[in-house]
Amino acid sequence: MQFLRNFSIFQRLLMILGVVALGLMLLSLTSLPQQFSSLEQQQYEKTKNLVENTFGIIEHFYDLQQSGELSQEQAQKQPLMLFQSSATTLTITIGSMTTIQIW
Repeated sequence: MQFLRNFSIFQRLLMILGVVALGLMLLSLTSLPQQFSSLEQQQYEKTKNLVENTFGIIEHFYDLQQSGELSQEQAQKQPLMLFQSSATTLTITIGSMTTIQIW
């Protein structure tokens, strides 16, 4: 403690602030990978939910077409009308032949 008496109060205050700032930077740097991982997981879940919901809607209209309630043309156009109001662009490929682009 005698060592610190060689410094003025202002210098001691600056040292304390420096140690606190260094500690906060270290804490921030150690939490960055966890924050990045969390954001990445949230984006994955968001995309997964969007694809599952879109596929569910398409599947519903496909079932209506298979049961004869809708023609093939109606079953293709009605989901697109639903999706055109969306601000999301999504391209879905089901199997190797069917590609649906949603705006």
